Amino acid sequence: MYVRRVNSHTPAIETPRHFLPGELVLSMEKELPSLAEETVRAVRARIPALVPALEDPCRAQIQAGVERALREFLNRLSGGPARLGEETADDCRELGRNEMRRGGNLEALQAAFRLAARLAWRRCIDTGSRMGIEPGLLYPVAESLFAYIDELAAHCAEGFSQAQLHAAGELRLRRQRLLQILTADTPAPLQTVTELALAAAWRLPQTVQVVAFSPARHGRRTAAPAPVLESVDALADFSGPDPLLLIPEPGPQHRPALEKYLDGRAAVVGPPVALEHAAVSLRWARRLLALGARGLGGTDTVMYCADNLMPLMLLQDEVLIRTLTARRLAPLAHLTPKQHERVTRTLLAWLQCSGNTIEAARKISVHPQTVRYRLRQIEDLFGSALRDPDVRFELEVVLRAQELFAAMEARRRRGTPRAARPRTASRYQMRDQSRP
Repeated sequence: MYVRRVNSHTPAIETPRHFLPGELVLSMEKELPSLAEETVRAVRARIPALVPALEDPCRAQIQAGVERALREFLNRLSGGPARLGEETADDCRELGRNEMRRGGNLEALQAAFRLAARLAWRRCIDTGSRMGIEPGLLYPVAESLFAYIDELAAHCAEGFSQAQLHAAGELRLRRQRLLQILTADTPAPLQTVTELALAAAWRLPQTVQVVAFSPARHGRRTAAPAPVLESVDALADFSGPDPLLLIPEPGPQHRPALEKYLDGRAAVVGPPVALEHAAVSLRWARRLLALGARGLGGTDTVMYCADNLMPLMLLQDEVLIRTLTARRLAPLAHLTPKQHERVTRTLLAWLQCSGNTIEAARKISVHPQTVRYRLRQIEDLFGSALRDPDVRFELEVVLRAQELFAAMEARRRRGTPRAARPRTASRYQMRDQSRP
């Protein structure tokens, strides 16, 4: 037997109805308090994301709600009303709303409902077994149980969505979803992107540029910069741990406006790319952001990938570049740190100046004779390999990388160079283009 359940909040659900023997219903009723307690305990143990939501005093309230929902299900199986009680539906919606307000996610809640269904079914089988009821007679009830759990989960999702729309506005959510799709590692079909852009009232550009901000600390959301870029319909998401901004049709003329918009906040501007490669711009921006946090770029609060292409290329795989460095600079392994620094500094200057001794001396501010003396030492160390153009190229690559590592380490020792500064509210009224 199926009962179609329809109300103004959730879509119609075909709920199968099967009935339990009366004696099993009575036995299961006695199990409900311990089953509700076991369910809450299992959710805390297996779904870490929900642990904060189950702290006292909320835990007792949620446990009571679980017991109420289970009791209503038993009542349904013993011939009671097929329609879900409004109190239980409200419990589920409030659970969803609270999880959204807490900054949680719907996936964790759905996992909790699935876990609750498994525990309830296992307890039903165990209880029936103790009473001598064949498991085969109970299997049809599983269909009713999981359909009932789906019904509860649907109300929970409804509450979650209500809170989302209330907190951010539907258009903003659509734009955040569009931004997620555009910057995902796996490109979405053009039709999907087009439909999302239309729903978000955002015109698809030919090229884009992604700005990455320092990650939020201690789970706190990062506050968005106050103004929206003048005359630029940018997509922004500051709700997650890794804030970002996507600028359509970027150009040099946007740089002053962008820096004014950022207002001294630490950020990295990715390279301009075609729309379908937005994820690439984000990836390089975040890579440079990570390097900047380690000292690359000094004290600049805003860094541009376009101005740091060589460092990005040299340091894109640090294990690889360090492996090549160890191999190419192996002849210097026995030198003292001071000797090593003098030799590598001189060798890099000589390579950068295409073997011009006078230019190399000027570059490192020493006498040309000093460079010649050191070069004789270098030739003794490297031998004929120094005449191989491939070796010279690799030497220049690893020496440039080593120079970057050394500069980053020096800045790190002086303190974190590009930590995000705390920002106060702007004195300017901001225009949020993601609001309807």
